[in-house]
Amino acid sequence: MLFVMVSACFCIQGKAQPGIRVHLHDGTRMDVPFAAIDRVTHGQDPLTGLPELPTISITMTAPRHFRVAAVAASSNTSLVFGRGICWARNRDPEARDSVLQTAVDGSLVDTLFINEEGSKFRFRSYAIGNGTVHYGPVAVLQTPVYPPGSGVVDVDGNAYATAQIGTREWMLENLRVIRYSNGDPIPRVDAAFDWQYAEEGAWSYPQLDAQGQAALYGPLYNGYVIGGARNVCPAGWHVPSEDDWRSLEQAVGVPEAELGNTGVRGVAQGAGGALKTLAYWQPPNSGANNSSGFSARPGGLRAGFDGGFYDDGYSGYFWVNTGSGQSMVRTLAHDHAGVGRVQTNLRSGASIRCVKD
Repeated sequence: MLFVMVSACFCIQGKAQPGIRVHLHDGTRMDVPFAAIDRVTHGQDPLTGLPELPTISITMTAPRHFRVAAVAASSNTSLVFGRGICWARNRDPEARDSVLQTAVDGSLVDTLFINEEGSKFRFRSYAIGNGTVHYGPVAVLQTPVYPPGSGVVDVDGNAYATAQIGTREWMLENLRVIRYSNGDPIPRVDAAFDWQYAEEGAWSYPQLDAQGQAALYGPLYNGYVIGGARNVCPAGWHVPSEDDWRSLEQAVGVPEAELGNTGVRGVAQGAGGALKTLAYWQPPNSGANNSSGFSARPGGLRAGFDGGFYDDGYSGYFWVNTGSGQSMVRTLAHDHAGVGRVQTNLRSGASIRCVKD
């Protein structure tokens, strides 16, 4: 098997020179200066004797994540010692630009994270053979501008940024209200014993706000808060259902086959990383890029069995309104890039994100 690695420069006789570094199947290496490549052709017709270059398709799989696929049109690789897909912003790319490695037959499936809105990128395949770099047709990617939400204000006057993620409009901050939307107060319960045995809605701050956690994470609410006609979310909004959460998870890459599973899903796709902020989490904050804008923070959990506080800075727990009496939360963690679907109990304390009706 032959493959090519493109680098900005390499050394020949102690001098840095731009060119292409080729690694051969027998482990040897060939450095080809760009100046030594005698001809570069552009267009869709293959050079005589070279296989036809693959067509590139680009699809968005989640906000700011793009699947780049190339399917080889020919298996004739006898004259090719290097292939790839090159890409650049606002111009036709060349082999010296950013490169996605392809198999020797030119096939490739890869995912790019591009955190730029409203930008234009061009992709095309290339093949190197007979002293020539040959380019295939150009595929153009115009990254979308992600629409901001309308924002929302709760009954206590707290304002929240919102955004459309997938098919729903979500709050981009944890709920901070201490009254239901009809104006009824939600009791604050600090004592661990009282929290363990509460049988109505209650809230407290993580670690009782011992180190300013209230400003970072907002309150933790028990499960008695999330149901009922009084509605803890602002008017026109609600605590997300299973369907709401699954819509969000699909938007950030959780495979459909994993959506109904308990435990951590979407690790390979980095779904949890797309939801987590880059700050506030303990290291390593695996996969975090917040590409969805969801901006999850690690408020931790207040346990129902002892009223203790756990995992603030390490994990975020978010209520699901199952509508069935079953208590569920979604979880994100500092040490993996997936999204957890976990059963709990109504006396647990977790954060709330609201979603628009």
